[in-house]
Amino acid sequence: MKRFTFIASLLAVYPLGLSSARAVVVFSDNFDSYTSQAGFEAVWPAYNCCGAASPATPAVWSQDQASSAPNSIQVPGQSTTNNINRDMHSFASVSVSGLNTDGKGYSIASLNAGDKFAYSFDFYDSNGAAADYRQVSELRDATEYAAATNQIIAMGLNNNQTNTANGGNYYEGRILGYDPSRDGETGGAAGSFFKLNGTLTNGSTPPLRSTGWHNLKVEISKNTTTATATDYTFYVDSVLARIVPNVGTAPRSYDMMVLGSGLSNAGNSVNFDNFKFEYIPAVAACAPGDFNCDTHEDAGDYVSIRKQYSDITSGGGLTAYNAWVTNFGNPAGAGSGGGLSGGGVPEPASLGLLIVGLAALGLGRCKR
Repeated sequence: MKRFTFIASLLAVYPLGLSSARAVVVFSDNFDSYTSQAGFEAVWPAYNCCGAASPATPAVWSQDQASSAPNSIQVPGQSTTNNINRDMHSFASVSVSGLNTDGKGYSIASLNAGDKFAYSFDFYDSNGAAADYRQVSELRDATEYAAATNQIIAMGLNNNQTNTANGGNYYEGRILGYDPSRDGETGGAAGSFFKLNGTLTNGSTPPLRSTGWHNLKVEISKNTTTATATDYTFYVDSVLARIVPNVGTAPRSYDMMVLGSGLSNAGNSVNFDNFKFEYIPAVAACAPGDFNCDTHEDAGDYVSIRKQYSDITSGGGLTAYNAWVTNFGNPAGAGSGGGLSGGGVPEPASLGLLIVGLAALGLGRCKR
């Protein structure tokens, strides 16, 4: 039984690159707890667009589409009416220690180096081939957005871009005050929407638009050089889609998310699901040999190395393997050479076979 316990621990799968720090979810909503339109509106009241005098009308609690069943929120297709189907949710009342000390929401100024906020949601594009139409969700500051750069971040679609402009038929983002022509996009101006098409991402290839559900996400952090500007990293369906660094001259704060543009959308509906705003602390550097960052150099780190490298006999795989061998058996950071002598360490090419053989032997005996 001891042999089986040892082998089970040897084969355990550990996540790569995680530290003890964990994300703090400030707000999330998949709309599945609501049973009616009234229940949705109680949490997400209608929100006036663009300073309109007339009351806005809400979006629609729906079971027609859902990224996580059974519910989502639909903004119906309509062609002429503005200030319609737009809702907001404030999350300034939720506290993360030290992050909303300015009283104006969650402040980028309070972040440490490497920390970030992440805003994401699922977006049902009802017609991936249609001309870009005005359907977005926004993260914003409720009181300062009218004048301050960085105070609105939007993702979705907008008709100031065409399907073929600036690289093709991609989803779009917007940062209030940021001019995308700064980074080579044509036809832009301060506050314009820009394509989430891989610009400034060193060769990443995000997906094109298509009918169906897509996840849109932006990570927001302090600029690593100035500490006064803001960096933005956008993702589409978990694929890096665009990096926009060094925007603005002062870090801002956020306390509200909005679904729906509130503007006419050329008759194209969308659905929204799975909203989330979270604080993600920086991942601490792991000690040499501790490849799963669990504070121990042990068999789990070998499993992590094999997940990351298909070849541990040369290049980066061999470097990682040698670091693991040198530090095996140590508590993280305790020095080198702790647990295995040079004669007791299997060669890289044979260690995987040894583990498989031990597993088969141990499991067979346990079964009998």
